[in-house]
Amino acid sequence: MNKFGPKVFSKVPINEETKPFTVSDMALIDEVSGLNRFLDNFMLQHTLPEATKQRIRAQMFTYDSPIPKDIALNQLRIDVFGNQR
Repeated sequence: MNKFGPKVFSKVPINEETKPFTVSDMALIDEVSGLNRFLDNFMLQHTLPEATKQRIRAQMFTYDSPIPKDIALNQLRIDVFGNQR
């Protein structure tokens, strides 16, 4: 490194496997974090106009994917934290 600098790493292959962040991933995070449950309970406990409830529901992401939620959650954990086995 002192003699050639970062040029010594030029032959090291870069292995970048990236997975795009989808709406299903955001919905899964919202459901796991409890945000959707909180918003549903908030709308049930307060007397809000229906238009306000619809605006809140429009901002909520609900998990609707052909992959079961448990499998998607485990895959998300592996993607974020790695396979720690």
